[in-house]
Amino acid sequence: MQTHRGAVISNNGMVASGHPLASWAGADILSKGGNAMDAAIATASVSNVVLPHLCGLGGDAFILYYDADKNKVTEFNGSGVAPYGAHRDWFIERGYKKMPLDGILSVSVPGQVSALCSAGQFANYPLLELLSHAITYAEKGFPISKRASDMIFKNAARLRKNKDSKKIFFKNGKPLKAGDILIQKDLAKTFRKIGERGKDTFYKGEIFEKIMRFSNRQGGLFEGGEWTNHETEMHEPLISTYKGHKIIETSPPSQGYLVLEGLNILEKFNIQDSLSAEAIHYMVEIKRRIFSNRLKYLGEPFDKKLIDVLISKNHAEIESKKINLNEISKHDIARSMPAFFEDTTYFSVVDKKGNAVSWIHSLSEDFGCGVIPEGTGVLLNNRAGRGFNLIENHPNVIASGKKTMHTLNCWMVFKNNALKWVGGTPGGDGQPQWNMQLLSHLIDKGMNPQQSVEAPRWLHFPGTDPETINQPFSLYMEDKFEKSTIQKLEKKGQPVKLIKNWYEENLGGHGGNAQIIEINQTNGSLIGGSDFREDGTTIGI
Repeated sequence: MQTHRGAVISNNGMVASGHPLASWAGADILSKGGNAMDAAIATASVSNVVLPHLCGLGGDAFILYYDADKNKVTEFNGSGVAPYGAHRDWFIERGYKKMPLDGILSVSVPGQVSALCSAGQFANYPLLELLSHAITYAEKGFPISKRASDMIFKNAARLRKNKDSKKIFFKNGKPLKAGDILIQKDLAKTFRKIGERGKDTFYKGEIFEKIMRFSNRQGGLFEGGEWTNHETEMHEPLISTYKGHKIIETSPPSQGYLVLEGLNILEKFNIQDSLSAEAIHYMVEIKRRIFSNRLKYLGEPFDKKLIDVLISKNHAEIESKKINLNEISKHDIARSMPAFFEDTTYFSVVDKKGNAVSWIHSLSEDFGCGVIPEGTGVLLNNRAGRGFNLIENHPNVIASGKKTMHTLNCWMVFKNNALKWVGGTPGGDGQPQWNMQLLSHLIDKGMNPQQSVEAPRWLHFPGTDPETINQPFSLYMEDKFEKSTIQKLEKKGQPVKLIKNWYEENLGGHGGNAQIIEINQTNGSLIGGSDFREDGTTIGI
């Protein structure tokens, strides 16, 4: 398949991220002798500065780290809990029909800072040095892209409500335009304090105290203990197989298991062409079933036995027999739990020794809850508002100190017990759909990383967003698909809608910003692919 960009090839290390400055920061660290985790921390921190609408210190992160010497993958679950004062009855008694999406009541404890610091145990450089690029860009500023400018304009009404966000993202009362310099001096100070004092300044010290004062003034439900008790969970990730490849995914509250469940079902059909009408039809029908299972069953506490069942080959055999090649499913698909299109960013790193990082992080919605506690520069997430519901006895109903289900997930793939690919994409409910497509492109169709990320994508919509939940199902397809493919899908009953780009108002989301790095298992060279749909950039050294 011909691509707009050529795949990037190198053999001393590579970074693929959603912004050129973030990729450059990671590549700079690699060029100075840093390892994959050193580069990842630098890349993540710069992403927090240059992509403020997508991720930040006030958000969450899920990370997979591969130690080449030990041939071991470690998962970091960088998600936080709901406020200790948050209960379903509290919201119901005050007239809420669903969780608020803006302001302090929509915030959960951010896990990003703890994850960033915890990941440092696999790094060689001091944390402050790894945060230096982010500190410089925050303190001295950088010119924002058109995409970032568009997002500021789109969210102008929300951002104007908060004094600090208005000060940062507006100039002379108007939203910053492409090319304007975005300066975030308070954020630079926060990064410097974290680099010098570690995560405690954020969860127990000066930054924590500023956030608590802000929360109390705004009527928030944080009690303090949920912050001081926060720790990043480290454990082994989820594992399954697809056509002789070992697929590793992030575990709950991440929805990574959906990708494994979906691939297991897809394997039963033994497709060869991931862009064919048959393959797309199967994957769409698989999406409907795995989302239904998620909506019905998943919420904290997470039942490991249930997850094991859902990603088992036996479950895949049962589900595959319910799918008809010639028509869409007739059975009812549950649509009840809030889980959304969200603004997120993803990056991959591999160093010259073969160590690798797969890292996805997010504020949930554009600019999170839209507020910055005074003097911190930190945009807080709205994960609690976007993730939890108020449905009595539902597995994902909000409760004190509870974690919500996350759409965030990322992956690694092994072949013959050696790392082969590192990848992922942002996109809320699109993530499991697009990740399944990306992996099928790589494994079934034999694409290289750049071909895989540039291949036309589809999205079955709506997912589970309560704002769109009652809309009829549509299969959004980029118009680069073959006309014959689209016609065949329509004959099967798929409700196809063509789009020229992923920013059309009727979709309300985007087509992801996928990044993939491939490791040549013969000579160790690296092949990288970055998505042209946004500002994805791969840099090899």
